[in-house]
Amino acid sequence: MKTISFIFCVHNHQPVGNFDSVIESGYRSGYLPFLRVLARHPGVKVALHVSGALLEWMEGRHPEYLEEIRALVARGQLELMTGGFYEPILPAIPDEDKIGQTTKLSAFLKERLGFQPKGLWLAERVWEPSLASSLARAGVEYTVVDDSHFKSAGLTEGELLGCYLTEDQGSAVKVFSGSKRLRYLIPFAGPEETMELLRENASEEPGRLLVFADDGEKFGIWPGTERLCYQEGWLESFFETLEKNSEWVKSVTFSEYTSEHRPLGWVFLPTASYAEMMEWCLPVGAQLKYKEFLNSLEQRGELAEYESFVKGGFWRNFFSRYPESNWMYKRMLFARRRVSASGSQGSSAEAAKEALNEIWRAQCNCAYWHGVFGGLYLPHLREAIYRHIIRAERKVKEAGAGGQVSLSIERTDVNGDGANEVVLSSDKMACFVSPLEGGALVEMDHLGLEVNLVNTLARREEAYHAQLKHVGNPGSSSDRVVSIHDAVTSKEEKLEELLFYDRLKRVCLLDHLLPPSTSLEQMQRAQFDELGGFVQAPYNERLDEGGVVLSCSGPVRFRPGPVALTIEKSLSLSRADASLLVTYSLAFEESIPSALLFAPELNFLFPSGSRLEGTVKRGSGGKSVLKLASAAEFSEPGELRVQDDHFKFAMVVSAENATKLWHYPVETVSLSEAGLERIHQGTCMIPVWSLSSGSQKLRFTILIRLADAAPT
Repeated sequence: MKTISFIFCVHNHQPVGNFDSVIESGYRSGYLPFLRVLARHPGVKVALHVSGALLEWMEGRHPEYLEEIRALVARGQLELMTGGFYEPILPAIPDEDKIGQTTKLSAFLKERLGFQPKGLWLAERVWEPSLASSLARAGVEYTVVDDSHFKSAGLTEGELLGCYLTEDQGSAVKVFSGSKRLRYLIPFAGPEETMELLRENASEEPGRLLVFADDGEKFGIWPGTERLCYQEGWLESFFETLEKNSEWVKSVTFSEYTSEHRPLGWVFLPTASYAEMMEWCLPVGAQLKYKEFLNSLEQRGELAEYESFVKGGFWRNFFSRYPESNWMYKRMLFARRRVSASGSQGSSAEAAKEALNEIWRAQCNCAYWHGVFGGLYLPHLREAIYRHIIRAERKVKEAGAGGQVSLSIERTDVNGDGANEVVLSSDKMACFVSPLEGGALVEMDHLGLEVNLVNTLARREEAYHAQLKHVGNPGSSSDRVVSIHDAVTSKEEKLEELLFYDRLKRVCLLDHLLPPSTSLEQMQRAQFDELGGFVQAPYNERLDEGGVVLSCSGPVRFRPGPVALTIEKSLSLSRADASLLVTYSLAFEESIPSALLFAPELNFLFPSGSRLEGTVKRGSGGKSVLKLASAAEFSEPGELRVQDDHFKFAMVVSAENATKLWHYPVETVSLSEAGLERIHQGTCMIPVWSLSSGSQKLRFTILIRLADAAPT
């Protein structure tokens, strides 16, 4: 009789920092029902990975979920898999963290659920060849990746019906191939179509194997799948079908398979992930060309033959696609180095241990990239990464200083680009200044709230923006449930009207020189004319007792010819409160021949988002309301105050003698599993000084102060 072994592997995870309500909904619609259905089918075995981040949440909110798992483990139906505890991209973190996070989750599974795992779920199936030795050192015997990894190494579909050995520096692990065809069939096609694929690959030779390995969220959490899997009974039917065909379809776990069958041989996999990920990480133009080429192969009937030779990008490309991701990642590594250097004795050792776990939380992959999931585009996920970075640094700093933290100024290369940043810090706030990037303030941390307030994501073109004219209408539905990779809908109308793309990162103290006719609308649409090159020029820096002084010289375009300008800005933190004073000095080489606007741009992201309101006190008296969700222009702004009653703090921005203040929300259009959506990424505030013809030297200040919320 022809037989085949079948491994059904699911991976459950929720990002660090995701909303409790979202995880709770997932628990009720997907995670718990899946186990309940599985329990009714003792003839079906499943390999299950639940990330440590989700297990911690379950242990605190729904310990019964862990009991359900423990019972299925005891019955022999579940094989649990380890992984990086907080679901990091393993190749992108230090080796000691690869091993540390993996052994932490293995210990949790052993202690809490009574299972010693042998296999590892590889986050986003991001593989790099050097990973094998780290996995072996962490006690891992096998992992599973996608068939695209194997095909990139030159193997054919028919050679993937088993497992292989790979190694690094003499340390070997087994690698299994997850079937892309099964990923697209399950659960979106009828169970009989999966059985047909299994039958096609069955053989009288022992050891034939097909592996399904994918997100557990597609069983009840992805759009439409709760209805499909549970109300319409797809999962029950699928498990029943497996049991009815158990004579020739052997439902097994990875460990059972490896105990009975030897690896097919050695394989050395190139750097890879699943096919969709390798497309998403490409620049937009390359993504479109990649798709065009695949479509041309399909139209010629050659896709099946040549697709394995078409490879997209490399996961780390996200750091070049999104500078915000790169900075966040490098900040995590910078904080990791601080933790390592913090000491190993007494209270410092305990603080370092706690801080290291915070760093591990900050290594959760979800906020560092973007594809069909919101990822980097979701502000609350970025906020969570920074929260754990800041908390880690506070723990070791306070332990080392006995709880007393003084004002400090540090020149150091935070992001590894070969140029130093300047870090100003007190016991209340920390500011990261990049002389190389226009002398900009690239991060400002409120240490009490553990939040980075300069955390606005720039508006960038995405390949799926071209689909906006062709997507389904808001609320449109279909009886047929399809994969999130195939379905693109819009959550609101006219999103294409928001498609403006920024020239620069959304940071603070970007020094614009603009024609006097420049409008708020032009700034909001990024359609303004820059008369100087200071926003991208490197600034010289020198440290002084109270902070850092940055300076840059360059031409400003006038008619009939340019005039040289030197901008000097000094940044200093207060010892008394949480405030940053910025003092500007502008010196033109000669009197300017015509009027000019000087407009230093400020971008902030408040934890409560666009629902906040602020007030603008006029220099001439009076007060106006500022709504973060709306664009507005204010004349003679003396002071702007935004108060967040939920987080109990306020930001006050004073712009000395500014002529006007422009404000507008920064909104992106991004793709999530639920469709295209508008997301508030922050608020842009631009104090404007009007320089009249004949001006030569000017001096003014901007004060940014973080305060407690005033009583309401």
